[in-house]
Amino acid sequence: MKASSIHGAFIPGGTGSLQPSKGPKAKIVLTEVVPNCSFTVENKLSFCVMRFEHKLSNSSGETKALHRVSFEGSLSPLFGRLIGSQIRKGLPGTLQGLKSAVEQKS
Repeated sequence: MKASSIHGAFIPGGTGSLQPSKGPKAKIVLTEVVPNCSFTVENKLSFCVMRFEHKLSNSSGETKALHRVSFEGSLSPLFGRLIGSQIRKGLPGTLQGLKSAVEQKS
């Protein structure tokens, strides 16, 4: 992921964008926000919705991050192969960057 941004308030219905390393900028909508715990964003594709779920949990004094990507709709198998494979490749670096940013602020 090259960049992401939220335009306005971080609340359900809020909007933003994602700029992948490869490909066009994608518009996102926040569909669920639980302060200091989780949030979900969706991007509408042709005959498919791409959903990114983010959740933080505490276990034995450690914070764990869950990042899940799913596709729903008639073209979900196609987008899952095309986009999902790129997301899988980039996810470890994205999560490591998030971890580093959080640890620097601590």
